[in-house]
Amino acid sequence: MKLKKLLFKSSPLFIILAAVLVFFWPVWLQNKVPLPGDFVVGVYFPWLDYKWGYEVVVPVKNPIMADVVSFTYPVQTLAVDLLKKGEWPLWNPYILGGTPLLANFQSAPFSPTNFVYSLFDKLTGWSIQIILQHVLAAIFTFILLRHWKVSKFGSIFGGLIFAFSGFNLLWSQWSGHALAAAFIPLLLFFEDKWLSTRKIRFGIGISVVLTLQILSGYPQVIFYTVIAMGLLWVFRIIGDKKWVVKTLLLGGFGVLGLGLAAFQILPGTELLSLSQREVEPHPFEWAFFPWSKVITFLAPDYFGNHATQNYWGPQDYTSNTGFVGVVAIVLAGLSLILWRKVLPIQFAILLLIISFLFASLRALFHCRQIKFTSNSPSSSLMSLTSPPIV
Repeated sequence: MKLKKLLFKSSPLFIILAAVLVFFWPVWLQNKVPLPGDFVVGVYFPWLDYKWGYEVVVPVKNPIMADVVSFTYPVQTLAVDLLKKGEWPLWNPYILGGTPLLANFQSAPFSPTNFVYSLFDKLTGWSIQIILQHVLAAIFTFILLRHWKVSKFGSIFGGLIFAFSGFNLLWSQWSGHALAAAFIPLLLFFEDKWLSTRKIRFGIGISVVLTLQILSGYPQVIFYTVIAMGLLWVFRIIGDKKWVVKTLLLGGFGVLGLGLAAFQILPGTELLSLSQREVEPHPFEWAFFPWSKVITFLAPDYFGNHATQNYWGPQDYTSNTGFVGVVAIVLAGLSLILWRKVLPIQFAILLLIISFLFASLRALFHCRQIKFTSNSPSSSLMSLTSPPIV
């Protein structure tokens, strides 16, 4: 009886895990790796000299994913290798005369999912790490939705929608973007629990999860997470007589989270200040959300796709594509009937509006060179548009 009860309680986890594994079936059935290796042999010398059985060269499926194999995978696995040797991952000797490694946020040497490299070889560990991003995103969303009294089925469905939303799918193979975004619903959960109960364990949860998000390797998402948490604070603090104390303590937990990750933040911030990205940001038109791209929420390939070599829209496919699925949008629209009665729906609506406006006005941040926002496209803001729709 106890085993049966345990299995029933664990069924959402098994359903989520099964759904993610079905999506990634080529990994475990065909022994494929979610890594655009075709770019290495199809573009770079000396591998380009060999035709690998093709008439000309190896065809590159998706040319905009070059960063994954030319930078992300090498620096992340280098950091892991150094740690496994017992060395502090401070320096990368393989770029120019050497460059900082730990200070580069995207090297993510202390990412919470790096433990897989202690259990498996590099390629297997990489595959599992990519898959874990979506598993965690679904589970954390499920936890938040259950906290907000959504049915078990609805919470599973919502978790899977967020796990495979446009942002998480597009940036999945960068191993860090989707992982950082996965912690957004978990942080909202701990914040809401803290504001409603003031139990210390939920406050500590905020600090720990914030630290893990910072160490995941994509600091831009953290900035937008703060926006979501700030909005939830406004909703929960209105009319609360103890709002000053709660606010100070909430801020203290946030500062604690930043302090725990200071060994990554401080060198990372210094490196950013010395980087050419400070004086060579993305083109101006990449700094804001073009309203013409709203249609990609319903039809992600409306402007074509780089993989089919027919993209003709503004920026590129990764920028501002916020597709979450037609079914998800329809169900979210139907939920508006209850918006007057359900506070989480009100929160979601306002968060969606704010994220859209913020993305549209990011040109201001682009001009003012604000840390973590001026030198990145507004595509990272799409990490905020998916949770409200869920």
